[in-house]
Amino acid sequence: MTRPEDPEDENSQTPEPQDNFNEAVDFDASVSDIAASVEEDGFTPLNRSELDVEPTQSVPPSPAPADDLPAASRPTRRRRNRSFIIRPSEDEIDGRLDSIARRATPTFDFFAFALLSGALLGIGYIIDAPAILLFGLLAAPILAPWIGAILGIAVGETRFFGQAMGGLLTATAMIFVTGILAGLASRIFMPLTFNEAFFHARLWWPDILLTLIGTAIITISLIQSEEKPILASLMVAYGLFLPISVAGFGLGNGVSGLWPQAFFVFLVHLSASMLLGLAIFMYMGFRPISTSGYIGAGIAAVICLALLVGIAGFGTLLSNRMTPAATPELTPEALPSPTTGGLPTPSLQPSPTRLVLTPTAIASPTPSPQPTPAYGRVQSPGNGAVIRSTPGGTAITTVENGYLVEIQPVPPEIVNGVAWIRVLVQTPSRDIDGWMQQSLIATATPAP
Repeated sequence: MTRPEDPEDENSQTPEPQDNFNEAVDFDASVSDIAASVEEDGFTPLNRSELDVEPTQSVPPSPAPADDLPAASRPTRRRRNRSFIIRPSEDEIDGRLDSIARRATPTFDFFAFALLSGALLGIGYIIDAPAILLFGLLAAPILAPWIGAILGIAVGETRFFGQAMGGLLTATAMIFVTGILAGLASRIFMPLTFNEAFFHARLWWPDILLTLIGTAIITISLIQSEEKPILASLMVAYGLFLPISVAGFGLGNGVSGLWPQAFFVFLVHLSASMLLGLAIFMYMGFRPISTSGYIGAGIAAVICLALLVGIAGFGTLLSNRMTPAATPELTPEALPSPTTGGLPTPSLQPSPTRLVLTPTAIASPTPSPQPTPAYGRVQSPGNGAVIRSTPGGTAITTVENGYLVEIQPVPPEIVNGVAWIRVLVQTPSRDIDGWMQQSLIATATPAP
């Protein structure tokens, strides 16, 4: 079937498409011509009076820029954005907790870099090279798990604290074990100088201050931004990884003055960092939600304070690089039998002089007899002794028990009630001249 045509369709005209837009609109026409054209199309243009603002209406002035306002009337948000420490609101606490927990969770990379850092630190202590120690610190991982452990104590989340603290202790144990292996390896190349090891085994105020500054920066950075605080993490690693590596190195090498002194330095730095981290988290609004959480945070703070008071003493820090306590004098009977290997044991008997007669039976002048060098063997309650540049001064090297040293003909010197004598140690590479405690050297009395 064919649909009947609508009579209106016959009268309707299909408009032809405009081929050119410029021909449809004449841009050169006047305003009146354009208005007349609009009226012919069935539109009624608005009067200008309808578009104008009534005289009685006042347009509110636009607000002045915030920078042009006086300081008292500037927005609070502008001042808040300019401050270095921004305390999050209560609504933002949960989001910040999730963000820190996500970044503080230990990963495989964390443990891999910790192992690499411990190996480099051990090598640096063997060859006594500060540059290698610097590379070891640069290889250390970001210590976000340590800050996460402090956060777990602050908010009373024992599960999160155990996860983060377990990761940090595992990394620390890896560095400690690599230090032990490096100390065992150093026995092959003895005697060596361990100036860097002795330096980081002492408690210094600058090291504590550096650790605290790094803890504050890394804690605030993890709260306020998603960026990785690399520099602050290096500062904290300097205070934690260096002494724990020295502790393992001293335990493996057996040198007196490294273990357990370096381990105590590690505990002091760890305690100071935890106390400051707890204070920052409490100030920023991260607090426990239960009474047990407050009790746990209080116990942790008390333990840290006890370690600081007991080890550091707050004013009795060990300012000298190495001042071991005086040990009792060793009698000649305590001298062990000479061992094979090492330096040859010279004869302690004076060599007789001999007259040489010329054919004319006139005796030639004989050279004046030289004093026979005095020798002694190192024997200390530990596994060795330290040779220093001056009495009680900087450590030069260490020697094991039973090592033969030559006693120089120099009068002993008394420093802080300890007698020091000058000795000479001959090695295949060089001769080491320094001072040792007289009580750590056993000498044999020549037979008549």
